Amino acid sequence: MEEESNSSDEEFDSSVEDTEESDSWVDNTEEESDSSDDDPELQEKQDRISALPDLLIHHILSLLPSTKQAIQTGILSKRWRNQWARVPVLIFECQEYHDEYFERFIDNSLLLYDCSKIKKFHIACRFQGATNFTSKILFATRRNVEELILDFYNSGDPKDAYMLPKFIFDNSSLVELQVLSCEFQVSSMVNWPSLKALTIDCYCLKDAGSIENILSGSPSLESLEIIYLFSVNPIIVASKSLKILIFADIKITHDLEISCPNLEKLSVKLDKMTENIPSLPDKTIVNVLSGSPLLHSLELMGCEFKQLVIASESLKKLVLDRISEYCEIEISCPNLEELNWCGSDIEKCKLMNLPCLCCATLDFEIPREGCDKTMARKILMEIQHFKELKVRNSFVKIASALHTERLSYPLLHVKCLTLDCPYFEHTLGIVNVLRCSPELERLVIKLDVNQFPKTADLDLKFYEESYWMSNGIVFTCLMTHLKTVKIIGLSKKDGNREVLSFVEFLLKNSRVLEKMVLKLGDGGTDFLVEVSQKLLSIPRCSQHAIIELL
Repeated sequence: MEEESNSSDEEFDSSVEDTEESDSWVDNTEEESDSSDDDPELQEKQDRISALPDLLIHHILSLLPSTKQAIQTGILSKRWRNQWARVPVLIFECQEYHDEYFERFIDNSLLLYDCSKIKKFHIACRFQGATNFTSKILFATRRNVEELILDFYNSGDPKDAYMLPKFIFDNSSLVELQVLSCEFQVSSMVNWPSLKALTIDCYCLKDAGSIENILSGSPSLESLEIIYLFSVNPIIVASKSLKILIFADIKITHDLEISCPNLEKLSVKLDKMTENIPSLPDKTIVNVLSGSPLLHSLELMGCEFKQLVIASESLKKLVLDRISEYCEIEISCPNLEELNWCGSDIEKCKLMNLPCLCCATLDFEIPREGCDKTMARKILMEIQHFKELKVRNSFVKIASALHTERLSYPLLHVKCLTLDCPYFEHTLGIVNVLRCSPELERLVIKLDVNQFPKTADLDLKFYEESYWMSNGIVFTCLMTHLKTVKIIGLSKKDGNREVLSFVEFLLKNSRVLEKMVLKLGDGGTDFLVEVSQKLLSIPRCSQHAIIELL
């Protein structure tokens, strides 16, 4: 055994010397290990490392990002030198377009590998037709690999894709399989009895019928993610075990049929770059909701509907992003807790029966003719019980429509508010958001330094402190609740004076403020000094307020 070990070490050292000539895949550690013998302090540290049990060493090595780094740990101690070969995790990654030494490094590593069971086998590189990874994949499957990840990213041309070997489809040990930028032909025989998670992209599937073959041969499959699929036929997904179904950037010309009684999460993101893609039938989501009583997360992005009705007793998270502009949307989910709604016409949206909704991200489209006071008040009434709210500039426009109705606006119970607005254009809206939120504890404002308008376009009189406190405007949150303020993207461009005036108002009037964070977007050192001096000159109402300038 000792002779075999010595010969293996010599073989590995020779492979190391070869690889060092190109990209230094593995460092030659022999000389460095010998030089450490003269350092007593380093020897003591090595002795401590050497004393660790094998199981702990193997666990540490399994957490490293790559097998290359696991091999390099041999420099720590002689006992660590070959420990990588007994770790059930092999990860090989190459960022270069073509590296002949990378394939040789994998072959040398597998030659010295001494673990009978592989839990994770991962290869990621830019594939070229001359490269052959079949023997390497076969090595992993023969050692009952459980998690197999193959990512052969290329130019995007299917002709350059790696053809997955057929023996992959008959594997009883696979638990998780990720196949990206590859191609394979799904035969009628798929035998994945242990598979629970599958991720594939468009190169893998020649037609949507392949999905049915995969599902029929994967009785334990719980998670299915399909990326960049183009199908001219209806997509049918039927599985009793499936819990998570994700479609990302798919192009379809026919219906999407889903029959999964145990489905818990559904995410559909259509690729809208392709022209002449018809809208999905309006009953598609209705059928999914009625046939999936356990569904608690639904994400629809880029989907085309004429009318979308979402009514579910189980749904807890809902994401609607870039739904067709003229789609009428109605939501009635009594147990919904989180809502992310972006890009819809506010006039065509109805929120009903949402007593549990506490966290929402809203980015409505405002009608071209603007938002009247009746509509603005209706919107605030529908979201007044939310505890956490993230809104964009459109919401501030809505709040601006109520600036003359001092007593009739509804109060919001929001405690954490994030305003993602490019600039302080609708300043009256910010005033109303603050006075509508008497329980506000945390305020975050995200600015975009590239979208600040010219100063002349802003209502500068608004930023006079006398105007803030005039006309009986009362900010209850500043008196008793607001503790944290964070403003991101403060810029030296036009608009910074208005933002700093707002900061000055908050510092002078926030009685319980504990922390204010200002993150500069640009301006350099001079602007940093300018803002610092401005902040130091402002008196603070709260003696405990801390200001952080990033």
